[in-house]
Amino acid sequence: MVDNPNRKKRSYSNMTKTDADARLGFRIGELIEHAVPAAKMLSKIADENAVKETKEKVYRNIVDYLEVEGYPSESRSDFKEANISDLVYATIIPIISDFKRQTRCALRFQREDKEIVSVDSETGGTEAFVLMDLISVAKDKFVFVVEAKRSSVGEAMKQLLLAMKDARDIDNGGTVYGFTTTGDIWQMVSYNGEAFEVTEQFFCSFSAHARREGTMAEGFFYSY
Repeated sequence: MVDNPNRKKRSYSNMTKTDADARLGFRIGELIEHAVPAAKMLSKIADENAVKETKEKVYRNIVDYLEVEGYPSESRSDFKEANISDLVYATIIPIISDFKRQTRCALRFQREDKEIVSVDSETGGTEAFVLMDLISVAKDKFVFVVEAKRSSVGEAMKQLLLAMKDARDIDNGGTVYGFTTTGDIWQMVSYNGEAFEVTEQFFCSFSAHARREGTMAEGFFYSY
C-alpha cells in the first residue's frame, strides 16, 4: 500500500479516549470490566515447571533494582518514566533470553523508540519496548509491546491497545501480547485480531521484609 503523504497520522498519545474507543471498535472501560485473572491468561502460554528458573532470575533482578533505585511510587517526585523503563528492562530480559535459548527463535528486542504505523496510516506512535520475530530478511513480526507510564494506568492502556491493534494488523496473523506498567502495577493484554483480553491489575512488588529475607513476594512471579 502506498502511503498518502498528505494524510496526517494521529498519534496514540494525542488521541482522546473517545477517539481511541472509535478506532478500536469498543469502549476500553468495558474491556477492563471483563478483565480475567493473570493466571488464566498465562496458563494458555506458559508451563509453570518450565519457567521456574526464569522466574527466579527475574525475581533477583527486581530485588537488585529495588535495592539500588528504591521502590517505584507515584509520591516520589524523583521517580521518572526512565526509572520505570529500567525496571521493565530488568524484568523482561531474563524471560526473553531464556526463551531464545530454549526455542532458538530469531527474536530481536528493541529498547528504544520503535515507531508503529497502522496499515492505513491513520494512527501511529512510538513504543519504548518492542519484541520482534525476524521471520525473513524483509519481514518482521511483532510479538509484544510494553507501555510504561509513571502514574496514568488509563493512558497507558489506551496507548497500548492502539499500538497492539496496529501491530497485529501489520502482522496479519498470530497473537500479539502487551503489558502496561507503572512500575509496581502491571496488566497483561492479548490480541488475536478478533478480540482483546486483559488481565486484572496485579502488583509486581516486594515488601521490605521479603527483600531482607530473600523470599518470593506475593505477586505476578509467585502466584501465577
